[in-house]
Amino acid sequence: MQTISETDIAALKERFPGVELNLISNEDAGMEIVARTPPKGEWDRFRTMQQDDSQAPFALRTLVLGCIVKPTAEEFRAVLETRPGLAETFGARLVKIGGVSSATTHRKL
Repeated sequence: MQTISETDIAALKERFPGVELNLISNEDAGMEIVARTPPKGEWDRFRTMQQDDSQAPFALRTLVLGCIVKPTAEEFRAVLETRPGLAETFGARLVKIGGVSSATTHRKL
C-alpha cells in the first residue's frame, strides 16, 4: 500500500496551519491521500457541477483535486489517467467529511 508516513503528516500540518486535514485510505486501491476538509468554495463548486448535466460526471474529480494536498493534485491527476475510478472512491469519502450523512433523523412535531 502506498502509505503516508507520520513524518509526512507532521510536515503537512506545519505547511497548512489551521486547516483540517484528513488521511483517507483505501485498502482495495492500496493508496492513501491527505485532503483538507472541503471549504465552502470547493463545496459550492462541487454542488454546482453536480446540478449541471454536462459537468456532473466531473464533480467528484473536481472536489478531490480541489482538496487533495498529498499527493499533489498534479500527481493525483496522473494516477487518474490509469485508475479514473479513484476520483469517486476518494471523492465519496470527502462528501461525507464535508457533512453529508444519511444518519440524520427527524420526527414530526
